[in-house]
Amino acid sequence: RNHRQQQQQQEKRPLEEKKGKRIDDKNIKLVLIGGCRNEDDQKRVKNLKHLASTLGILDRVVFEVNASFKLLVEYLAAAHVVKQPPYYNF
Repeated sequence: RNHRQQQQQQEKRPLEEKKGKRIDDKNIKLVLIGGCRNEDDQKRVKNLKHLASTLGILDRVVFEVNASFKLLVEYLAAAHVVKQPPYYNF
């Protein structure tokens, strides 16, 4: 919904903050943020959690289901890499 606002928040961080920092592997997390609108979405989250567990990375994956916009903006501001699905997937 507020795609432009999300982009602007991410762009506020100085480029120097984003470049040249080495991240300790133990601190790398995959954060999945999205809405859970129905039973199919709930199954998808359950399957993703199972996959993360099977791969042995469950402790490094954060599932933020139905997160507030404020939390979303906080994650975007702190992120080193952001991947957003195409608009037509919404």
